[in-house]
Amino acid sequence: FGNSIQVHFSCDDINFILSRDMEFYNSSGDFIFDESAYYKSLADLADKCGLFLKSDTIPMRIQSEMLPYLYMTGSPIPPGLRDTSLFRLCEKML
Repeated sequence: FGNSIQVHFSCDDINFILSRDMEFYNSSGDFIFDESAYYKSLADLADKCGLFLKSDTIPMRIQSEMLPYLYMTGSPIPPGLRDTSLFRLCEKML
């Protein structure tokens, strides 16, 4: 929608949305849509989704942002995230 490409998917029972924004207009209001940039962003987004889905593993960078929040809010923590050093750290710290 708008100037954003979004992909919705599930990995380890957690729903994700990955998105890429596209520039359609510059600061002067001129239409600057670049079709090749659009397809490059779309291919990059598809590659990132593929990494999630092929490995069925949440990347560590995203785990480190997400796991403390899940833990503090009492949200269900997927089994795949319970057997991590980050989860054990959350248990000790929080």
